[in-house]
Amino acid sequence: MLRLRRSVLRAVARRGATPEEMELMHKLAKLTDQERRRLINDFIDEAFEGLDVGPEFVAKMRAAMPELPHDPTPGQSDAWVELAELVQDPAFRAGVRKAAAYQAKDRALGAGEDVAANQALVDLVLSRAGAALAAGISPVAAVAAPVLDELAGAFAEFFGRPDGPEFRAWLLERMENGNDPRYERYWQLIGQINGWPAQPALGPAFGWLTEALRAG
Repeated sequence: MLRLRRSVLRAVARRGATPEEMELMHKLAKLTDQERRRLINDFIDEAFEGLDVGPEFVAKMRAAMPELPHDPTPGQSDAWVELAELVQDPAFRAGVRKAAAYQAKDRALGAGEDVAANQALVDLVLSRAGAALAAGISPVAAVAAPVLDELAGAFAEFFGRPDGPEFRAWLLERMENGNDPRYERYWQLIGQINGWPAQPALGPAFGWLTEALRAG
């Protein structure tokens, strides 16, 4: 509890919080395990209620609860305070629900339900776009075209649609809607609190692909 209070004080100092914000953050620091789970479940309920995003996806969200240790590290305490603020942000909640609506629409069309194929697609973006980033290839450069063609073709196959300008415009809209760094930050914070191994960052590679689609 002492470390949580120190985390609150650090957050207050960084942000120059108002008295109202300071009071809220102190309340966040004093929540019980059950209250922390309720806070996350309330966020999940609001984001996904009434949308068919798939039972496996919702189960994964509900299974990934922040389990703050009795004696958390400073990093875990800071992560909890940031996570609690994030899930209460109306803009973040609205963005997640908008992305969930896209996911529900895909399911209604029978597209994108293969979990293994979805992971393979993510891995391909990390590999190919990640390599382009590491090589310093600009997503708007002509030499980026083969990478874009390969990735767009893989997405088209995944969604069962022909590749082409119409599909790429549709894919760009999806990417722009779903490439909010706060989504990935949510999972990073859960992982940090729970002591999970760090996962490769998705944002840079998917950001590269989004820019390539926009330029193409």
